[in-house]
Formats: sequence, structure tokens, C-alpha cells
Amino acid sequence: MRPLTTPVNYTIPFNLETMPQRFASIGSCFSEKIVELLSHAGFECLSNPNGIVYNPYSIEQSVRHISEDRPYDAETFFLYNDLYHSREHHGKFSGETLSEVMEKAENERKRFRKFLEEPCPVALTFGTAVVFREKNTGKIVANCHKVPGTEFERDLLTVSHCRELIANTVELLTGSGDHPVILSVSPVRHHPGDPVLNSRSKAILIEACHEAEESCSGKCAYFPGFELLHDELRDYRFYADDLIHPSAAAEEFILENFMTHCYGSKAKVLLDIGWKNIKRSRHVPGGLV
Repeated sequence: MRPLTTPVNYTIPFNLETMPQRFASIGSCFSEKIVELLSHAGFECLSNPNGIVYNPYSIEQSVRHISEDRPYDAETFFLYNDLYHSREHHGKFSGETLSEVMEKAENERKRFRKFLEEPCPVALTFGTAVVFREKNTGKIVANCHKVPGTEFERDLLTVSHCRELIANTVELLTGSGDHPVILSVSPVRHHPGDPVLNSRSKAILIEACHEAEESCSGKCAYFPGFELLHDELRDYRFYADDLIHPSAAAEEFILENFMTHCYGSKAKVLLDIGWKNIKRSRHVPGGLV
């Protein structure tokens, strides 16, 4: 019978089976899906010390503050629409007072730094090579916090810049402990209204990840989550109703693929426990035995 899909063949050169059951992730919302499954499978997990972030610059900055034990200064924060926001954090850190927002950011930074004192893999999931730069400061922001677009300039980072940022992030993580790094590009379309820009952005990230993998000599590996959705599955049945995000079936396929390649003989047991506990937490039939 003729194959009905295009298999994505790859290897993860790390033996994660022998590592402690701990896992960290930083990046787009897809990275949180990995952590959700692993945490329900009994792993100690932590994700996104700055909240969800998408671009390589903001991810590198987040890791740099953790690795160098560098608190965020007051200039990182600003007042808009009666709330204080952080240029380097997701909106979930926003609050009514500057001290409250700074305390949230510092507590999460310290918590992640403490977590990385012990061995664990770290997944970095990049969503876009497009960044927004404040016109009045020239700074790249992790989140625009609904500030009018006229206050920003939009830039598309180059492959070489992204490679440098990703390689820096890998070196910061692996230099601080036993942290094999798994690189991936989010399969979610980050610029759905502009397919050409989205394709350029994803292509830049994919090439930059591969170049960083080559330059970092065994410290990181590429997981083809993007390719699994858009090449192996490649059908609108595997997208959610918005036609942008993966469907639940696609997420399950990609996550199981990830687990099988990373955890080998332990994968099936971990998956059985993880999915069962997720169903139980969501009150889905089949979550109880």
C-alpha cells in the first residue's frame, strides 16, 4: 500500500531516560503543552519564567537574567492603562503597583534559577523571528501589552542574529549545569494574516536552530514539531477550529512522538500515566481506572 503520509525521521542524541524526572521549558505556548504532559506523568516541571515569550531575543534575555542572577531593574517596567507592565514579561505579570509587578518577576526568576540548580533537560520553543522595537527607546519587547502599534517598529531578525541568540541561550543553560537543550519551532502560525511573513519567520528560526545545533557541538538537539504537523500530518483535520493551532489529536501525536524519541523504553509508561491524569483533571471519561 502506498504511504499516506510523509514520515519525519530524526534522532534525539540525549539519553534522557537516565536523567531525574525533571523538565523545564521556555518559549511559546507549545512548550507548556510538553510540561503539562510531563507533570501529569509525575515529573517535577517548571516553564516560562517570564510567561509565554516567542522570539529568540526575549528568550535569550530571560535565560541571561536567570543564569547571571541579574534582577530586573525599574526601567524594565512602565505604566499603561492604569497597570504596570514589564517589557520582558507576559501580561500575567502586570499589576496595579510597580512593587507588585517587580516582586512577581523577581520571585519567578529566582524560582527558575533554583530549579536549574539540579539536572534537567530544557526545551526552547521559538514562535517567531519578528520582533517589536519601541520607537522611543529602541528596545525589543517580549510583549506589546496592547500599546498602540504606532509606538513600535517591526523588525524581522536575520538567520545569523537568531543563530547567535539561540547559541548564547544554549551556552548559558549548559554552562550552569547538566541541562541538555532541545530546540524546536512552534507549529502554530504566528502571523496568520500574513502567510508570507509567517513562512519567512519560521524558515529563519528553523535554519537558525540547525546552525546553532551544529555550532554548539552536542549540547542541544532539534525536535521537528513544526515539521511533524505541517509535513507528516499535513491536513486541516489536524488543526483547531481557528485553522491556526494544532487540534487535540495533532498535539497528542506530536507529544507522543517527542516522548518516544526522548524517553525510549520509558515513554509508553509515562504516556499512559500522563494522559490518564490529564483526562482525570479535565473530567474526561477514561481518566479513571
